[in-house]
Amino acid sequence: MLVVAWVVFGVVGILVLVVPTLRLWRVVKQLGREVGRVSDQLVDASNQLDLAARELPTRRD
Repeated sequence: MLVVAWVVFGVVGILVLVVPTLRLWRVVKQLGREVGRVSDQLVDASNQLDLAARELPTRRD
């Protein structure tokens, strides 16, 4: 009976540690995707600004 109790508490203890870790891992992966998406948008905006700057007339002082 004592062995069964140790096994049950061991399994429950492992689940208590593993489940929040897996949830945190999912959150970190989602955050990584969002950072990548925002980074891509910033690169696109920078490229658009470069193209627009090339079309501006040059200043002659």
